[in-house]
Amino acid sequence: MIVLTSIDFRAFNEDIYKYAPHPEPMATAMPEWFRNMRSHISHPNNIEQNDVFSNYGQLEHALTIKRCPPVQQIINMGYVIRTHCDIAVECNREEDILNFNWQGDDFKAVETHTRSQVQSSPIEKFAQSQQIFKWMNPWFIHTKSGYSCLFTAPQYQDLPWIALSGVVQTDKWHEVNFPFIYNGPDGRSVIKAGTPIAQIIPFKRETHTSSVSFVSENELRSWKRKTTMFF
Repeated sequence: MIVLTSIDFRAFNEDIYKYAPHPEPMATAMPEWFRNMRSHISHPNNIEQNDVFSNYGQLEHALTIKRCPPVQQIINMGYVIRTHCDIAVECNREEDILNFNWQGDDFKAVETHTRSQVQSSPIEKFAQSQQIFKWMNPWFIHTKSGYSCLFTAPQYQDLPWIALSGVVQTDKWHEVNFPFIYNGPDGRSVIKAGTPIAQIIPFKRETHTSSVSFVSENELRSWKRKTTMFF
């Protein structure tokens, strides 16, 4: 019997467990641009410093996106799945060619759906070689009863693909793969093992209620003062 923690990842086989990058908290995949970015537009030689505006007038020493709490939280939320091997890509959009190759047959890195499976959907226009491609996930995913997972593209990452979003009841269904849109360059390239594929955000399934109202002028003034926390 499996004793579940908040979320459990079980490798497809022992070799995957030993050699593939393990799923980790999303904070370990923080993008370099975010890590290296300044928190404020404050450098005296930055010509943007004196020409930054918002709805509330000119901003001096304005905050950058690095100080935006919504961005900080989504970048660090959940867990990351990475490629388990190097993958060679051959792409020629003019001739409608897109191929993925890798060494080893113990676990496929990429499989496909036919274009007809997404016909008339917005995804169809992204089909290449008459196919929609998907990353094969070498990890089975288990969550406690009542918990699901949101699967989405790693947020604010500069990657040559976009994983398509979906929600799975991972307390019942544990094998989840990731269809994606390839937006990388034409020609030949290599996707290195350990490159982020998908972001996984577990959540408890709950029934929500909603209401509709308006805010008072006093509340609005108070909220506007707090917007300085956002960039």
